[in-house]
Amino acid sequence: MLKKKKKSEVNILDLKEKLHLFSKRKLIDLRRGLISDFQELTCERDHMFKDFTEQKYKCMELNSCKITTDEETNTPKKQIDKLGLLNLNLKSEILKLFISEKEKCVMSDSEKRLEGELKELKMNLEKANRWTHLSRIVNHLSERNHNVKVGIRFLKESEYNRLMLYLW
Repeated sequence: MLKKKKKSEVNILDLKEKLHLFSKRKLIDLRRGLISDFQELTCERDHMFKDFTEQKYKCMELNSCKITTDEETNTPKKQIDKLGLLNLNLKSEILKLFISEKEKCVMSDSEKRLEGELKELKMNLEKANRWTHLSRIVNHLSERNHNVKVGIRFLKESEYNRLMLYLW
């Protein structure tokens, strides 16, 4: 079957060389064959053009989908970038807090020492306040009993001592 097809097919170069040898009838048959081949090729071209336009529309649709998808993926990418920056900021804040916490631990040692000194100063102040309070009480008692001269500060003088004062 392939041999028959090859024999029935005519080359353009063969035609060009042997055109003067063909009869009118053969030329008419050739023309009919060429016209039918031309119609088939034209029909095939039209189908290919139709397929091409369909593919072009599909390509345009895919490009629009690609643009939409790029925009949709661009938004999460921007959000990821923002979250990355926020993450870095949070890490730096955590590091600052960690450093300040360590400083607080160091300060707590000095605070303990200062707290001990403060307690000691408070105790000294309480003692001083007690002495001040006691001296006020003594002053009050002495002023109230000034004539009597009875109190913690004043001892009863013997009359003998009083008389001794007048003798001199």
